[in-house]
Amino acid sequence: MSVTSMASHAVARRFPASEEAQIVRVRAMAVDEKGQKTPQDKVTQALEIVMAYIPTEILTLYVATIAALQSDAGATVTPWIAFTAFLIATPVVVWLIYAAKFKARINKLPWKPADWPKWEIISAIIAYLAWAYALPGTPFREFDWYSSSVAGITVMTTAALLGLLTPLVHPEPAQQPSA
Repeated sequence: MSVTSMASHAVARRFPASEEAQIVRVRAMAVDEKGQKTPQDKVTQALEIVMAYIPTEILTLYVATIAALQSDAGATVTPWIAFTAFLIATPVVVWLIYAAKFKARINKLPWKPADWPKWEIISAIIAYLAWAYALPGTPFREFDWYSSSVAGITVMTTAALLGLLTPLVHPEPAQQPSA
C-alpha cells in the first residue's frame, strides 16, 4: 500500500461520511461463498493494516536515488544526504497527500496541527527508517554493528507493530445497535 492509503484512512476517520470512508469500509469487506459482502476476518484486516504502513511513494524514490548514487562513481551526493532528504520528505509527503484529500472535503487546507494526521506522519517516519535501514545500499552499512539479517527482521517487525498499534491509537467508533 502507500502513504496515499494512510492518508485515506486518516480522512476516513475525520470525515466518516466521506467517499474515502466508504472506500476504506469496502476494502474491509470480503465476499463469502454466496457472493455476499462480509467483514474480513481479523487476520486479513491485520495484514492489510501492516501493508498500509509501508511508505511506498517515498521508498520508490529513495531506492532509485541510492541506485543512481551507487552507479555513478563521481556522485557528489552521499547516501547519508539522500537518506536525510527522504527522511525529511516523508512527513511532508504524508501531509501533502492528506491535505489534498482534506481540502477536497471542506475546501480548506489543514494548516492547524490539530487537523494533521499525526499517527500517519509518525508511523510513516518510523516505517521509512526501518525500510531505509534494511534496503541494499543503505548508509547504515558503514557501521560495524549493521547486520542485513537483523535489518530484514527489523523491517517486518516494525511493519507488524505499526499495524497492530493502529487500532489502539485510532480505535474504530463503536457501532450503534440497529433498532
